Amino acid sequence: IFFLNYNPKDEVGGRPNESITAVFGRIVEQSSMISAAQDYTFVEKATDAARLFDIIDIPFTENSFWYRYSGTVEATVDLKDAQIETQNETTLRISLPQPELSNKPDMDISGVLEEHNNLLNPIHVSDVDQLQRDCIERGNEQARKNGLLSEAKTNTQNNFQRLFDVAFGTGAYNIQIDWLNNTKPEDK
Repeated sequence: IFFLNYNPKDEVGGRPNESITAVFGRIVEQSSMISAAQDYTFVEKATDAARLFDIIDIPFTENSFWYRYSGTVEATVDLKDAQIETQNETTLRISLPQPELSNKPDMDISGVLEEHNNLLNPIHVSDVDQLQRDCIERGNEQARKNGLLSEAKTNTQNNFQRLFDVAFGTGAYNIQIDWLNNTKPEDK
């Protein structure tokens, strides 16, 4: 029975840097890490009236619609250019680009709630498209104001720390993240 249940400790083969690189490689294979997310919903009323010479509203040509737009703003860290280096025996430095916002609509919830169309001035698809673009921009701005990018940085640090703790044991490595500037030379 002793020999059936005997399980000697595994010996760590290779150099520690090879193990670190292997774990880091598996993480980077995912290509991106969603570190924080925030849901939003806006209900807006859009009105439009035909105008004479862009000065005077023409009577009886007003149209309007109520629109609900829902979505999720995600703060994502791109891992394709991530780099890792061993600073000392217990500290790993990871270089990552700044988190970026991506906005995903929830079209199951979004849509026109009520509309008052007008034969003389019908509602155009471009009106709805413009309202959607405005809602996306407001969702992104609200996420920035609420600190979603800072939360993403903190969560990314914690995620990497947990992943290395699982792979090598709690406290084996201290993870430090260097946030790089995302601007490209041609953007300046």
